[in-house]
Amino acid sequence: MPWRRLHWLSVSMLLVVVAVLAVTSLVTDSPTFDEPFHLAAGLSYLKTGDFRLSPDHPPLARMWVAWPLLRADVEWPPPDNQAWIKTDNATFSVQWLFELNNKGHRFVLVGRCMMVVLLLATCLATYGLARTLFGPSAGLLALTLAALSPTLLAHGRLITTDLPITLCNVLVLLTFARLMRRITWPRLIAAALALTAASLTKLSWPLLLPTLTVMAGLAIFGPRPPETAAARPSADDSTQPRAPRPLLRRRDRAAFVLGAGLFIGLTMWVGIWTCYRWRATTTAPLPPELECVLEQLRLR
Repeated sequence: MPWRRLHWLSVSMLLVVVAVLAVTSLVTDSPTFDEPFHLAAGLSYLKTGDFRLSPDHPPLARMWVAWPLLRADVEWPPPDNQAWIKTDNATFSVQWLFELNNKGHRFVLVGRCMMVVLLLATCLATYGLARTLFGPSAGLLALTLAALSPTLLAHGRLITTDLPITLCNVLVLLTFARLMRRITWPRLIAAALALTAASLTKLSWPLLLPTLTVMAGLAIFGPRPPETAAARPSADDSTQPRAPRPLLRRRDRAAFVLGAGLFIGLTMWVGIWTCYRWRATTTAPLPPELECVLEQLRLR
């Protein structure tokens, strides 16, 4: 018991160190080149439901960092803004953040604090993945390396999509590793949601597919078969719960992998369409009065 308490105390202290280092360093730094682009695009998705600004990135991470600004006193450009109409993200972001609002630096700080939350989640997910695969000592070692990583500390407090996709990648590996060990509905749903979040964070998410294919192959042909959930004892059984039943036949394992893949693919399809509001275009329908203004501009 003392060693267990010391273990969790070490985990908590490392997370505190990460939070302190990230927060104290983000306050005095000026915005980087691309931070206004991500912040303005994320707020535009939330305020207007329009995804025209920088559609080369999926919207989930940007919406996360801009979400607190919905309750802030933020002035937004009018719909006839030329940079908005031309989908010029660079010009629009600078105009909105530094010309239209006199609190642009505070908005950046808010978005960076939201990234610190993801940084802590990334460190914790790294700990969980290492602990799941190799035990508590390996988890603590992995957390120590992540908490003191200059790369994570430098990028984990900036408004970009690099850290969110890192978090999603670790969560995908963690949830799939747990799923391939024991088959339960909560683990299957967690794996589906993790891969859906990755697909809505950065377009590089297909790089995960080779790793997931290897994990699926090991689940089918490997020496350690996945297990089904433990069966609940009936009234006639003893009070001891039944042990999980391993899938010994490869046909059963292949059926499980195929069914899980279909469920995960369907979840991703629904999640992506839902995030984009079930529209096939990035631009939202324009109000009638704005259509008249645009028509007059075209005639001129």
